[in-house]
Amino acid sequence: MCKCCCVIKCFPIPGHTILSCGRFNLTYYMIFVLQIIFTVGFHFFDIGSDIAVLIDLHKTKSEYFSLCLMIILLPVIANFINSLKTIRRSRCCICFLALLKNTFIFGIFQGNFLASTFDIIRRGKKTKMFIDSRMTESLLESAPESLFQLFIILKNIETYTYNQVTIYYLSITLSILNLVMSLVSNEIYLFNYTRRRIFYENPKRITDYSIPFNISEKPIKSNSRFFILLTFYRLTEVLSRVGLLACIGNIYDGYL
Repeated sequence: MCKCCCVIKCFPIPGHTILSCGRFNLTYYMIFVLQIIFTVGFHFFDIGSDIAVLIDLHKTKSEYFSLCLMIILLPVIANFINSLKTIRRSRCCICFLALLKNTFIFGIFQGNFLASTFDIIRRGKKTKMFIDSRMTESLLESAPESLFQLFIILKNIETYTYNQVTIYYLSITLSILNLVMSLVSNEIYLFNYTRRRIFYENPKRITDYSIPFNISEKPIKSNSRFFILLTFYRLTEVLSRVGLLACIGNIYDGYL
């Protein structure tokens, strides 16, 4: 018979097995990889839903098509502006090719995000490059896009069909969830990074057990209650602010 043993820990140790069933061993690293795959899939699914809304605006010849396209391209524009620093330093052909690479490969085709994803899978932990790329995408695209789409759907709810409403609400939901996940990941990463720095500055804690234990020195994991509460807190915060701004924009017909 196949005997399974499941162990749950608040602060798991990377590489340890939490579920064993015959020859199959489920480790924390495998859960980490599955979590990253889900995050990447969710990220691209969010972009796909925004493109679906953009196509609908183009078909209906909406006046908001250009603004929606500009919001989607905001991360690419930010990448392009950062790449201009290389051109200002030198006017050689290599710098121009680097500009094209940063704009198209790293911007439009999400090369920077994919490169950071493969890097954290290899390392087995999240890096600053991955967190920053997600935050840039979320703050420049997901946040304004969800607000703008909610304003459009509130303004045209009486004329839109059921399929159109479904596409808009699906895109809004994905954008908000993507923004919340990015905020929570960034906050936890910053806390863990600060915790490691403070801990390394006081190495006596490794050998001197007389020093009082401080819970703030423990890393925050994704299976902790704090992570769940923080996610709900950020979700309600984003929903309330986006909903309020969209309603105010609808009252004043988009002009504030």
